Amino acid sequence: MDEKNYENIDETIDEIFAEDESAEEIEEEAESGAEADSDDDFEYDENGDIIIPEDTEEGDEEAEADTDDGEDSEKAEKEKASDNAETKGKDSELEALKAELDRYKAQTRETLEKLGIKTDGENVMDGLIKLAAEADDTTPEEYLKKKADDEELERAKQLLAQQKGEAIRRADLEELHRLFPETCEYDDISKLPQFKRFGELRVLGLSAEEAYSASHTSVIKNTAAEKARKNSLAGTKSHLQTSVPKGAKNDAITMTRQEMSEMRETFPDLSDKEIIALYKRSR
Repeated sequence: MDEKNYENIDETIDEIFAEDESAEEIEEEAESGAEADSDDDFEYDENGDIIIPEDTEEGDEEAEADTDDGEDSEKAEKEKASDNAETKGKDSELEALKAELDRYKAQTRETLEKLGIKTDGENVMDGLIKLAAEADDTTPEEYLKKKADDEELERAKQLLAQQKGEAIRRADLEELHRLFPETCEYDDISKLPQFKRFGELRVLGLSAEEAYSASHTSVIKNTAAEKARKNSLAGTKSHLQTSVPKGAKNDAITMTRQEMSEMRETFPDLSDKEIIALYKRSR
């Protein structure tokens, strides 16, 4: 082998060993670092078992709490979005109603003008009142007064009809209480099981008794059956009562047929009446 090839062989060997030593040092440092990290991360008891820090569970709970907070936040955002959508829907509906009202006003104004009645700006109501007054051949003031009187009269009629209806309802209920005892549990006729049908029949002209009989047939049948059952039960109990009047002392002495026969054989010369008297004295 050429000497030139071996000139620096010692230096090369030293460098290789130096590199190996550096590698070993790096490996040792890595292991010691891992052990150090391991020692820092965990705590051991006297048996060499790992002691789990308490803050690990707290960390988990905090993580769960963060998750719950996230879910609540998401739910709140959804509810807020829903409320916003509902509000927008109402606003949109309101805008549509306003637009429709504006169209009615515009059409009313145009119609009044075609009939020769000028409207005062946006107030089309005055124009309509004037048109109605002209149709009645009167002034707008007289028309409004008559309209107010008519409305007051209508309210009075409605009130009178309501009062009359209430009086009829009370009278009907009193009659039903008298004719049908099972209705006494109702303090208002509207509480009848079939009140709607009852009212329809009354409007058709039937009396309270007829209307109730036609609309509450099943109730009437059940009531009659229950009454018959109670009467039957009462009759049965009456048979079980003693024939001795109440308050009377029961001192009656009974004598069997066998005893009478034996007494007749023993006292053949006595009559039955005498035997009975003798029997009573011997008791």
